[in-house]
Amino acid sequence: MTLLSIRNFLISCVSALILSSWTASADDVDGTTADVMYLGNAGIMVVQGSTKVLFDPLFRDDYGQYQLVPPEIRTRLFEAEPPFDNIDAVLISHAHGDHFNAVDIVKFHEAHPDALIVAPEQALDTMIATGSVTDAMAARFVSIDLDYGDLPISIPFTSLTVEAVRIPHAGGAPRRPIQNIAYRVTLEDAATVMHLGDADPTVEDFANYSDHWQARETDMAFPPYWFFLNFQGQAVVSAGLNASNATGVHVPIAVPRNLIETGQPFFASPGEVRSFQTD
Repeated sequence: MTLLSIRNFLISCVSALILSSWTASADDVDGTTADVMYLGNAGIMVVQGSTKVLFDPLFRDDYGQYQLVPPEIRTRLFEAEPPFDNIDAVLISHAHGDHFNAVDIVKFHEAHPDALIVAPEQALDTMIATGSVTDAMAARFVSIDLDYGDLPISIPFTSLTVEAVRIPHAGGAPRRPIQNIAYRVTLEDAATVMHLGDADPTVEDFANYSDHWQARETDMAFPPYWFFLNFQGQAVVSAGLNASNATGVHVPIAVPRNLIETGQPFFASPGEVRSFQTD
């Protein structure tokens, strides 16, 4: 057995153990603590009280370097087994294969018919193209159709408020055609989190929306890990986002040494659960 196989086996064992024993902060009587479970790559679940939100939870491509969601977690997601029961919303940052798979999200929604699916138009079009989307399912879709430079939008739901901004995808010239959405989500008027998808760590792109970031303080932001390695990204995280805390995601299986040396927190083990304060 290779070292990678051993590592994946250990991750699966740890994930199974956590899933069998974890109870989230629905038991937090004072409502000042929220929980986040790491699923894989940029996939997370945030729980505040009885409200549960998933970001980029189901995908199939690892591009030879990123964490896939372990089979134990995927099975529970598809079967709506605890802790993945009563999911309120799934938010998709963009339609790349290491963040989103149309067939998987359709399958997920069959087990979670009441969940909202909030996604950029490019991702929802891919789901509809599968031919498996029913009218009832489509009624739970919330399409985000933002062009580069558009003003942020806010979408209130029963137990959460979703705010969305289009931030260019990391990379070179082709980054702008990709509908990469940065979400700020408030659960139960208590916990506010931010998920940036594959945002480019460019100060100017975030400074264009400084009023938006300052309008609400974020308790925990989840930037891709490269924000911690780049001077501009560090400035965005430390000051630009109006976030009290940040935990990196999208970390390769082989964790970069320079990321470790920053001392910044990040997720690297699927199934890991952390708590954060919401006041």
